[in-house]
Amino acid sequence: MKHLLLISTCAFILASYDNSDGPAKLDDTNATAESSRANPEPTAQEIADGTHYSPATASSHPTRVYWGDTHLHTNLSQDAFTFGVTLGPEDAYKFAKGEAVTATHGEIAQLERPLDFLVVADHAEGLGAMQALMDGNETLIKIGEIAKMARRIVSQ
Repeated sequence: MKHLLLISTCAFILASYDNSDGPAKLDDTNATAESSRANPEPTAQEIADGTHYSPATASSHPTRVYWGDTHLHTNLSQDAFTFGVTLGPEDAYKFAKGEAVTATHGEIAQLERPLDFLVVADHAEGLGAMQALMDGNETLIKIGEIAKMARRIVSQ
């Protein structure tokens, strides 16, 4: 808390100084009426011209909103698998399309409205290795450290 107060105080002091002639004054005669107000009221002409809104409203930004999930892990990622995620990429895709799926803990889950997009962000390192261990993949189990890990997981 002391650090936050110190930083805030320093920021306030620095913001109140003008490089040219010491601390800025609120009644500085060089400041115009327009610049001394944080949110000046628009003039009648600005309202008539339609220029009194923020400049961003006059630009041609895309206006369509898309709803989705930008970071989803399935049972192919080691971290999600070890936290108990049982759904794979196929289930994630079905869920995103609005279909009903049986969630990790057995409840039925279904979106009221399908997503516009889904990003399955499974980790490349060890992709699917945990499920392969649980399924008894002989090649992985022959590797000493992985075999130890598999025994620890199965014993839990």
